[in-house]
Amino acid sequence: EEAPAGAGDEPAAKVPRTSRLPKRKMALVVGYCGTGYMGMQMNPRAKTIEAELERAMFRAGGISARNYGFLDKVHFSRAGRTDKGVSAVAQVVALQLEMADNEEGMVRRINEHLPADITVLDCMRVTGSFNARLWCSRRRYQYLIPTWVFSASHVSAVDGETGAPFRMSEAAVGRLNAALANFVGHAWYHNYTSSKTSEDGTCQRQIFSFQASAPFVAEGGVEWIALTVLGQSFLLHQIRKMVATTVDLVRSDRASPEIASVIQQSRNKGGHMVLPLAPGLGLYLDRLFFDDYNRRHVEDFNRQAERQQAKAATETQSSEEAVVDKRRALDWDGNRWSEKLEDFKKQVVWKQILEEETKEAVFAKWIIDLRSHPIQYKLEPEERKKVTTPSGPKALPPTPPTPPPDSNSKETGESETATEAASSE
Repeated sequence: EEAPAGAGDEPAAKVPRTSRLPKRKMALVVGYCGTGYMGMQMNPRAKTIEAELERAMFRAGGISARNYGFLDKVHFSRAGRTDKGVSAVAQVVALQLEMADNEEGMVRRINEHLPADITVLDCMRVTGSFNARLWCSRRRYQYLIPTWVFSASHVSAVDGETGAPFRMSEAAVGRLNAALANFVGHAWYHNYTSSKTSEDGTCQRQIFSFQASAPFVAEGGVEWIALTVLGQSFLLHQIRKMVATTVDLVRSDRASPEIASVIQQSRNKGGHMVLPLAPGLGLYLDRLFFDDYNRRHVEDFNRQAERQQAKAATETQSSEEAVVDKRRALDWDGNRWSEKLEDFKKQVVWKQILEEETKEAVFAKWIIDLRSHPIQYKLEPEERKKVTTPSGPKALPPTPPTPPPDSNSKETGESETATEAASSE
């Protein structure tokens, strides 16, 4: 359950207000490193991204003293939750901000009060009814992982006999992509989260694509690869379990048909299968997509504005074009913003992941544990839930198939019930 915003926090100083500032519904693009934080969402007595963000917005003059600690009063929404230790390149939040400056000025003012591992990358006006979670139609996560984990003969980045650094072959990358492709489509993911069965219709998820990038060698000589998954929304731990299952199956040198069979069985309704869980370190929210919002509230609005502009110019026969207030699309791919986000990803998020692995050997410890406790991938009948009736415990009757969840469902990433990021990954 979501805690009251700002719980347990006190503003460092009350900013006196002699007059009310104009409030506007704004969307903020926020990047952050999740290490050291207990997730995105506000949580009493815990260090969270939202707590830091709210404090910075208050000190920047964007939230009044009367609303500090009560984000519901400013209609705050987030596109997705991220779990403990999970980072984000472009998280999106929306709220009513008191605009003491223009958009660029507000970004600068907020960033002055944020810690170095959190930054606001963009600020833009949205419609008054905009809700970041409900309007987010697709979510893209990436998982950065060293390539040696896919080799059965390696428990570190170098060969135990020769000392040579591991390098993933082109054929091995192709085999990895073939394994990841088995997740594409609509299926049941009750085995990829916790405390859920396939009787729960929210376990149905749609994966649009899942593929690996070309490997690259980072500073220090270790080779890494980024796994990119695009979906409507994700369950708690779903992405980390998909990654872990793929790693374990690929490094065991199973044939591609056998890998496809295991992944298919793990997503069968009514079946229970124990699956491994990858570390949270390599996971980060990469992009959020607002296709429906852009089409309905940006593109249509701008076309109408252009028609009105043309009509006004014709009626006045003026050579000067009227100024038209157009809306910006919530889109950060393939434009001037994509380079800014890519720089933040590589210089901040990737750097933190690589440094943490060098210091703590997170993936090496995980692989050793995975080898010590092998997963059997045995499909067993799912235990049915029981309900108590006047006559005693009774198994629930079979439930009809549930349609895929709407894109406006409560899931948003991977850390909430339906999102590990947009959720709780």
